[in-house]
Amino acid sequence: MHSETPSIKMVLSGEEQYSVNGRNYSLAANQYLLVDDNEWIKTSIDSKKNVKGICIFPEKELLNEVANYKMASLQFMIDNPFEKKAIRLVHNLFHFGENRTGKFLTQHVSSILQLHENKEAINFDDFYLTLSECIIEDQLILKGQLQQLASVKKATKEELYRRAAMAKNYLTDNYTEKISLDDLAAQVFLSKYHLIRTFKDLFQLSPYQYLLQLRLQKAKELIAQNYSYRAISNMIGFSDERNLRKALLKYSPNKN
Repeated sequence: MHSETPSIKMVLSGEEQYSVNGRNYSLAANQYLLVDDNEWIKTSIDSKKNVKGICIFPEKELLNEVANYKMASLQFMIDNPFEKKAIRLVHNLFHFGENRTGKFLTQHVSSILQLHENKEAINFDDFYLTLSECIIEDQLILKGQLQQLASVKKATKEELYRRAAMAKNYLTDNYTEKISLDDLAAQVFLSKYHLIRTFKDLFQLSPYQYLLQLRLQKAKELIAQNYSYRAISNMIGFSDERNLRKALLKYSPNKN
């Protein structure tokens, strides 16, 4: 179908497959897919079990108003109260924990579904206003990241971003596994050099540094739960206990 309004796709249980303008996404329960209006969307579900999903439709007019408020000066808005520029959203798949929109959805969607089930009143005005603010703030951050890429064409920058974000999501979901740079580059259809350069430009870390950050963060959580260093190194993909200890000392120095 051709989307007439922006939307957020979420899966509460199971998995859904989407295609947005020919780019394929597999949507699972820890992610959401943001789509703008005037985009071609195809949805398919291949599952023997029930899949439960939800779509949220923020109004484009509200998104444009929020974007203009965030980007324009107060004097301009006072002098031109009805002049609004349309913002184009960059569609992509996001993890809930990686931006404001995902964290907002995590905090509020389940409670709204509960209110709906109990047939209680829901303040949708506040919900959609805050959601729109989160979406626009994330998009402005994203547009700032895109400016760091060397490509001249906007469409090329957005495609490079999606591929780097795909690599980042892959690392987030599989950080306990053995992941080579060759495998990661093949996953997102980029050369190793192009992947490293784009990843660093967008996220200020190399893929290896981001993977190490994920592993050490998990290691600290497990240490707090009294797991042994040997057990932790096996659980998070470190080669051995000695290298884990060295990495923790190097990247998490005692500030005291």
